[in-house]
Amino acid sequence: MVTATRGLVLAVLAFGLALAGCGGGEGGGGTHPATLSISGTVGGAIAAGVKVSLSGASTATTRTDASGRYSFSGLGNGTYSILPSWPGYAFSPARPGALALNGADVAGQDFTAASIPSGIYDTMSGPTLDGALYTSPLQSRKIQGGALAIQVIAADLEPDSIRGVRPSSALSWTGSATSRVTSWQATITVPAAPAVARTGATSVMAAIALLYQPVANRLSYPGALAKAVRVEFGLRDTGTGLRLFRSLYRCTSPSCSTTDGSTNIAYANGTLPVDQAASPGTPYTFLLSFDETSGVFTYTVSGAGLTGTGTADARAMFTDQGLDPVADFYSASLLTRAFDTGATGGGSGTILGLFDDVYRGLNGNVATLYDAFGGTAIDLSKWTSGEATSALVAGALELTPSATGPAGSTGYSAAGVGPSSFPAGATQIKVDATIVSESSPGAGAFRLWRSFYNDGTPTGTAPSINQPYSGVGDVGGMIVLTSAGATFQVSRGSGASSYSFISSSIGNALNVSPGHPLGLGTTHTLAITWDPVAHTMTYQLDDATPVVVDPTTTSDPHMVVAAPVVRAKNVNLTSLFASVTPPPGTSASATVRLNNLAYAQ
Repeated sequence: MVTATRGLVLAVLAFGLALAGCGGGEGGGGTHPATLSISGTVGGAIAAGVKVSLSGASTATTRTDASGRYSFSGLGNGTYSILPSWPGYAFSPARPGALALNGADVAGQDFTAASIPSGIYDTMSGPTLDGALYTSPLQSRKIQGGALAIQVIAADLEPDSIRGVRPSSALSWTGSATSRVTSWQATITVPAAPAVARTGATSVMAAIALLYQPVANRLSYPGALAKAVRVEFGLRDTGTGLRLFRSLYRCTSPSCSTTDGSTNIAYANGTLPVDQAASPGTPYTFLLSFDETSGVFTYTVSGAGLTGTGTADARAMFTDQGLDPVADFYSASLLTRAFDTGATGGGSGTILGLFDDVYRGLNGNVATLYDAFGGTAIDLSKWTSGEATSALVAGALELTPSATGPAGSTGYSAAGVGPSSFPAGATQIKVDATIVSESSPGAGAFRLWRSFYNDGTPTGTAPSINQPYSGVGDVGGMIVLTSAGATFQVSRGSGASSYSFISSSIGNALNVSPGHPLGLGTTHTLAITWDPVAHTMTYQLDDATPVVVDPTTTSDPHMVVAAPVVRAKNVNLTSLFASVTPPPGTSASATVRLNNLAYAQ
């Protein structure tokens, strides 16, 4: 068995970045008083999170709530049309007729959803990335002007109460029970608009954070956040301008779609200026410290107009939840996030956070300077990943990873997206990919990966057991495209959110079409197909001869470990990401363009 690349492991772990605390998109207008509404429900094969568009006298979009309800309010008299949409589903009535508002609300505009066999999930060519289709937003993470710049750009967000999707971008330090951050400090500046902007019920934030969670619960999206406790401190805009916020909460559902920040937590704000206005463009220094003996978190802020200290006693909360803040420490991070707290979603958010002068104290010791971000690249001897950008450019989604390997260790960076609403029953995934540029031949790689079934891998010690959300035993396929070649692999979940290759790395090259030569600038269509009857995976590059693999038996020359079909997969995971892994002391970067993510089922 060959251990999977760090890129695959981290791509799966990236689904956990959606953790956050705690409808938009409705429109109105017309020449008459805007006091009327149109409402209805969506049911059938799918209900929650369906995009509903309004056109006619006014235009707007919204998302159905957890029960399939939607509403457009503040409308004037006039003629309107309503149309729901969601990848992989058709709706009836398919083309509903126009409806008229004339002094009274109109309700009962209902639709029924049914799955369809295939289609385009996303062309990736629009002006925004649909936030209800991906767990990851458009984002960038880089050194800029002597500081770490982390930006999130999220549009048409799904309500966070449905699946707990809260798009984030972060730089993290992952610890352990023997190496824990007990003091975490950074100076944060949020520049003025357009660096911070929001619509609807969207909140945007830039913060420092500490995360606690038992190892047994560190699973895969959407169950990754069971028993998680998050402490955050920074700047946030919920619609009343940039303000200071502090939070401490536990996830009360596996996806963290519900949270509790009050039970068994005793707050003492002291001099802390909670919810006070902050000034865009002004640097503020935030310090989170934790006394592991007393269970008390201390929040300290300093900066123009915001100075003070407060506490939160979480000892009773940790005890009640059976959490050990020593054994269950997970990570310390710097992050930006955008999430929609409305019932129907549809909001958007953009925020840029500039982080500088990070201080870290371990295991109760005094904090010392950890990273002043004075170089030209993220120091991978201190952080888990390097620079990365995902952006919509000239009609395509561009992924641009960049990293410099530290002395004695290979560098790593990845940029990608996780299609959170990809049809669970899809038997094929296909995408157009172009490696546009790379710093040196073979420096960049693009990976297309999807899970298909579970092979019933025997249980072990939590979290490496075959259970819902664990990923253990989930079998999937991967295609790796570089400027020099394309290969395939069969992978299997081997831990909470880690995967190993169970196919051979010898003889796994894909055939190349004469009409689509390898190299920079050539667009290739990558496709992975699972046959649930024959139990075979087919890998194909463009129109070249496909490679068919039977992952259930080592009689197939491509397989090292057999993975029999036992049951449905634990988690519906799909990932598309570009990565670079420069050798120690060297730098690498690459740009990959994506279009036309499609499926069949």
